[in-house]
Amino acid sequence: MKPMQMSKQINVYLTQEYIEKTQKYLLARNFMLIKDDLSELPQPTYLDYLLQYPLSATYLSFPEAILDYNEFQIDGTQKYRLKGIRAEVITFHVFGIQDDLFRVRFYYRPYYFENQEKKFKNSDFSLQVDRFFRWLRAQFKPVPDMPTFYYNPDFAPKEWF
Repeated sequence: MKPMQMSKQINVYLTQEYIEKTQKYLLARNFMLIKDDLSELPQPTYLDYLLQYPLSATYLSFPEAILDYNEFQIDGTQKYRLKGIRAEVITFHVFGIQDDLFRVRFYYRPYYFENQEKKFKNSDFSLQVDRFFRWLRAQFKPVPDMPTFYYNPDFAPKEWF
């Protein structure tokens, strides 16, 4: 039996065209795009585009997903921020931009620990994540010697790696 992974991730080099294609895939399957930010209410800030805020993380989730928030006091004001590890989300993050290519990561944890007990996230959500990751891997080739990195040889020369 294969051991359960702590997390799943795919790092990939995308053009604007592939970002739009990926966004269409996600939206067609009812994923919501959520901004990673501090807010005054424990509710998500929905986005229209994956790259709407490229310098901060974007969460991908479903309307019915369980979202959990951390509470903060900042200058006497109550603030909230989504708990990315506990929530039913995929984290999307841009790590770099070079020659109109975006180096991005999609990251997911199928479980978390609470009081030293392993808690699994919703199996339906995990199934959707697995399907999305399979779809992404089918679009690209793995980078040699880097098992979680993928690229398209049409727009990312192999000598980059």
